[in-house]
Amino acid sequence: MMDHGNRLPLDVSPLISELIGSCETICDAGCCGPNAFDFSEEHVASWIELAGMERAIEARLQLQELIARTKEMEGELFCDRVNVYWTPPEAVSFFEMYAGFLELAGVPEPPREPGVKVKLPPFSSH
Repeated sequence: MMDHGNRLPLDVSPLISELIGSCETICDAGCCGPNAFDFSEEHVASWIELAGMERAIEARLQLQELIARTKEMEGELFCDRVNVYWTPPEAVSFFEMYAGFLELAGVPEPPREPGVKVKLPPFSSH
């Protein structure tokens, strides 16, 4: 792993990494950083179709937790998955963008209580 000085690592779960990767269509993040991505709801909708609604709901929950955790961070962050340095507000905006894509695709809000099942809507790609 590279040394990023005093920057804090901003790690994402494998599921969020997979979701982010759905938009990595131009190049590889290791090469081009954020320029490797075509951020669009169409790519995220395709990911949902492949991953399934239950995993999409879990991704939405993990994004909520990641956003809350990132809001508490201070200093410059390094996100290895995107190969980018961010301030906490920049990182929050990035993750909120993906949460918005999931919402636009009809992914329901995750349950607030453990063990509560969400009624899954039928998935339709646009």
